[in-house]
Amino acid sequence: SEKTMCSPMPDPICLVENVDGSLCVNAGAVEHLSKYNQPVVVVSVVGLYRTGKSYLLNRLAGKQTGFALGSTIESKTKGIWMWCVPHPHNTGQTLVLLDTEGLGDVDKGDSKNDAWIFCLAVLLSSTLVYNSRGTIDNTAVEKLHYVTELAEQIKIKSPASRAAEEEEEEEEEEADSQFVQFFPKFIWAVRDFSLELELEERGRVTEDEYLDFALKLKKGLGIKNTNYNLPRQCIRQYFPTRKCFVFPFPASQEKMVCLENLDESEIFPKFLNATQQFCDYIFAESKVKTLKGGYRVTGRIFGHLVRTYVETISSGKVPCLENAVVVMAQIENQAALQEGLKVYQSGMEQVRSLFPVNLSELSAEHQKMSNMANTEFMKCSFKDEGQEYFKKLLGAVDKHYAELIAQNREASDKKCQQILSDLYEKINERVQRGEYAKPGGYHLYCTHRDDAIIQYNIHPSKGIQADMVLERFLSEKSVEAKLILQTDEQLTESEKKIREYLSNNNQPVVVVSVVGLYRTGKSYLMNRLAGKQTVAGFALGSTIESKTKGIWMWCVPHPLNAKQTLVLLDTEGLGDVDKGDSKNDAWIFCLAVLLSSTLVYNSRGTIDNTAVEKLHYVTELAEQIKIKSPASRAAEEEEEEDCNFVQFFPNFIWTVRDFSLELEIEKRGRVTEDEYLEFALQLKKGLSIKNTNYNLPRQCIRNYFPTRKCFVFPFPAPEDKMVCLETLDEGEISPKFLNVTKQFCDHIFAASKVKTLKGGYRVTGRIFGHLVQSYVETISSGKVPCLENAVVVMAQIENQKAFQEGLKVYQNGMEQVKSLFPVKVSELSAEHQKMSNMASTEFMKHSFKDEGQEYFKKLVEAVDQHYAELIVQNMEASDKKCQQILSDLYEKMNERVQRGEYAKPGGYNLYCTHRQDVITQYNSQPNKGIQADLVLERFLSEKSVEAKLILQTDEQLTESEKKVQ
Repeated sequence: SEKTMCSPMPDPICLVENVDGSLCVNAGAVEHLSKYNQPVVVVSVVGLYRTGKSYLLNRLAGKQTGFALGSTIESKTKGIWMWCVPHPHNTGQTLVLLDTEGLGDVDKGDSKNDAWIFCLAVLLSSTLVYNSRGTIDNTAVEKLHYVTELAEQIKIKSPASRAAEEEEEEEEEEADSQFVQFFPKFIWAVRDFSLELELEERGRVTEDEYLDFALKLKKGLGIKNTNYNLPRQCIRQYFPTRKCFVFPFPASQEKMVCLENLDESEIFPKFLNATQQFCDYIFAESKVKTLKGGYRVTGRIFGHLVRTYVETISSGKVPCLENAVVVMAQIENQAALQEGLKVYQSGMEQVRSLFPVNLSELSAEHQKMSNMANTEFMKCSFKDEGQEYFKKLLGAVDKHYAELIAQNREASDKKCQQILSDLYEKINERVQRGEYAKPGGYHLYCTHRDDAIIQYNIHPSKGIQADMVLERFLSEKSVEAKLILQTDEQLTESEKKIREYLSNNNQPVVVVSVVGLYRTGKSYLMNRLAGKQTVAGFALGSTIESKTKGIWMWCVPHPLNAKQTLVLLDTEGLGDVDKGDSKNDAWIFCLAVLLSSTLVYNSRGTIDNTAVEKLHYVTELAEQIKIKSPASRAAEEEEEEDCNFVQFFPNFIWTVRDFSLELEIEKRGRVTEDEYLEFALQLKKGLSIKNTNYNLPRQCIRNYFPTRKCFVFPFPAPEDKMVCLETLDEGEISPKFLNVTKQFCDHIFAASKVKTLKGGYRVTGRIFGHLVQSYVETISSGKVPCLENAVVVMAQIENQKAFQEGLKVYQNGMEQVKSLFPVKVSELSAEHQKMSNMASTEFMKHSFKDEGQEYFKKLVEAVDQHYAELIVQNMEASDKKCQQILSDLYEKMNERVQRGEYAKPGGYNLYCTHRQDVITQYNSQPNKGIQADLVLERFLSEKSVEAKLILQTDEQLTESEKKVQ
């Protein structure tokens, strides 16, 4: 059970030692207490020495013997002794009995020490028994003078808490009044009582009435009365719950010296009866020891409490109830935290050994072990205010769990990468051999790739990164796949031109799209934004046939920002009766929204309900565009995505053409164009189907386009000239129309921002080209465009290109030093450092959203690999050159060896001279490179056999000459 119980204590042990007036805790006693997790009822007995305190405690323990009883005038108990026994009435509690050193011992003669013994008894007890002999007269009360010192010896609040009180006097008074909350019940046990319980003028009284009479205060403020009242006042104030028991003599005088050895039959029945009443009262009325805040004290906590108070007293400070609780809470809760964390960590080791595992398995084990850790913490914790340590445990568990998730992810990642690497090996070899660089190569590539994916998916125990690693792998191979596709296909000339133009445009782009019903004059506005009026721009239709098909683009310098490009997109007219494809119109509208910084919706007449209903495409956007990829959305709620649209959608402008009404609203009078738009988008109250249908397009416009603007254009010219609007001179166009057109253009130029992507990345012309291609390919494949995926794809394309550009800079730069091989290591290293920096700079210039520096790290690796190859090539060049030099220099010596010129007396000396000449000439040769010494050493090693043979020949011939002589 939670409140575990250890084996009963057979005999009392010393809890607080009192040696030469110094108090210290017995570590063995505290260790024993640490095993008790049950709540404790603490009963202390204090009193003058040799008054029979120990006997009462033995009876409370249900024993005849235990605490030592003295039969002489010498005090037996020193310090404070403790006996822990099961509570006789409450099985879930432990009764802790404290026998204190007798007060007023003449041998000790230290009243200050006695005061601290008394103070400790008060601090530690649930019930304090004061034991005295004879009667409760003035002398007896005065001997309890220690109670008058409690206010000086105990503080309720810490200095920090007291500092917050407004007035010190109020604080002191408050502390005195609060003592009652934390002090024990008080019992006065009067031993050897031989009088009748009668009071003059009152007759027979109870024991409690007898005590209260003895504690009665005298009236008057004289010194005598004040001294008389002080101990009584303190007892009454600090111990409002008081009880008195009077005990007659237990036995005859001659038997008093061996009281603990007497049989019950030898003890007076009245004494036994009083003792039984005393014990019954203690068992029934003594409560569990509690601390400030009502926290129940267990044996383990009681041990900390004793240590805290004794250490405080020994250091010369005043015990503070608040500080003691704080210290104990810190000790207990830190231990509880460690125990809880230990349970969690030990439990999670088993699942860790199985990595990689599925997230559900890891999560289930985490949940199980978290609950066990929490249970262990709760079992051990104490007064965890604000759940400080519990939160620390949660934090530590979460941190460890996060580490385990990361380790599991890494194990899964590593295993999945290896599986894919093995499966893709043959495809990679085919790519290297160029087997897919042919007509139909892309289809063959896709077949082989899909086979590899199938094999990968059926592989067991891949762990939580299986899908992510596959997605990343395919994403990394997307550039390769795209290159194969591009090789397999023939792009049209116009596509090539667009790609070429955008790929070379590194300026940020401001993208303005115009959408609207066909034949509403969209193209005219775009031409004016481009600063053109004539047929040189977007085509204007003068018939009922739609001129613009698809989406047309015009890139012009931004008139206000020289470092930006204005990209104008003229879209195919919506609602073309010849086309009759509303789904196609919806995707045209969707693309305009996705690609634009500013979206212009162009209509004619007025903004009435019909006009709003024709903009029904806005109600389909939530189905046609997703903010996050499926992997990201899996962790989030659906509603969050809709409210996020506003972050990525363009500014919205409604242009109303051929407007012939006055800008007035009934009951409001004259209004601005923007107010006119807001009035048209006003929602109807009520939840009827009619109101819901009416509100839907308006609600979507308000939600998705919070930044809205309206321009109303009058008729530009008489009806007969409207068919050739693009060829009219400005003098033939209405001044009001020209004025509104200028306001419209000025607003676009000033308010339209650079196109940005999720994450705040500014789009350049080159990135815009990738963006268009990504969205169009997604739509053409029947999928829903995703802003997050689009950014990922573009980042891969841009960063792969940046990687290639950086590597190209490095490789080209190193070609110059390569042409000089062999060179010194210092020269090669310096050039490498220089070109590495230039490659990094080139990469940074072209990179885009390189999260985790993935592509930059690839560049660094590629540069390092190329550098390693150059080092090898430089060594090989040096080796080759040095061998050639030595071969040339040694040629004549070799001829002499062949002719036997060294096979004579003194030939070896001649050979060594010639060889040294060769070495000297070799060393003087410039630009030999890093292998010079190694090649020479190898060369001489190879010639060592030849030299030894010449030396042996020389020695033999010389010996022969000597013999002849």
